[in-house]
Amino acid sequence: GKSTLVRQLVVELEGLGWCVRCSRNALIVDNPIAMVADIERKKDNVCLNKTMLLFLSSHLYDAHKFKKPPTNTVHLQDSSWLRTVAFNVVRGNTEFLSLLEVVITLQPTFDLVIYLTADIESRKKRVLEREHQVPGENDKSDYLAHFDPELLVRNDKALLEAAKRYCGRVDVVDTSILTKGEVLSEVLSLLKNRRMVY
Repeated sequence: GKSTLVRQLVVELEGLGWCVRCSRNALIVDNPIAMVADIERKKDNVCLNKTMLLFLSSHLYDAHKFKKPPTNTVHLQDSSWLRTVAFNVVRGNTEFLSLLEVVITLQPTFDLVIYLTADIESRKKRVLEREHQVPGENDKSDYLAHFDPELLVRNDKALLEAAKRYCGRVDVVDTSILTKGEVLSEVLSLLKNRRMVY
C-alpha cells in the first residue's frame, strides 16, 4: 500500500497548496544506478553480491545528489535505503552492513517516518492484486508471504528496528483491515498532529 498511499498524499498535499516531489526506493528519481539495481534484483539468477554492490552504489549516489526541497515543497519517499539495511541484517551480510553504515551517515534525514504493516493474509492478497494490475512489478521477495512468511516477519522486524535506529520516531500504521481511504485519513492525521501540514 506504500505506492498507493504516496499517490493519494500527492493529491491531498497539492490540494493544500504544497508542491510535492516523490521518489520510490532511490531518493533521486533518475538515479541511474538504482535503475540497474532494480532490474538485477528481479532476475531469476540474481547474484546477491552484485545486487548489493549496486544498491550500495545507488545509496551513495543518492547521498551526494540529494538536495533538500525548497520551502513549501514536500519530498515523499516511497521506500528507501532502510530496506537495504533490513535485507542485509536478516541475511547476516555483515560485510555489506559495515559498508552501509558509512553510506548511511551521508543520507539526508527524514522529518517523518511512517511504517505501514499488514498481516500475512492481507499481504498474500495484495501481492497477487499488484501482479494482476502491474504484471512484472513484483520480484521474488514480494511473494514471501506465500512461500516464506517467517522470513517476511523477520524482515519486517528488522526494517522497523532500522527505521527506529536511524530515524528516531516511527509512526506505525497497521493496514490489515483498513481501506485505502482509511489509511490515507490516518496518515493525514499523523501529519496534522505533527504540525507538518495545516
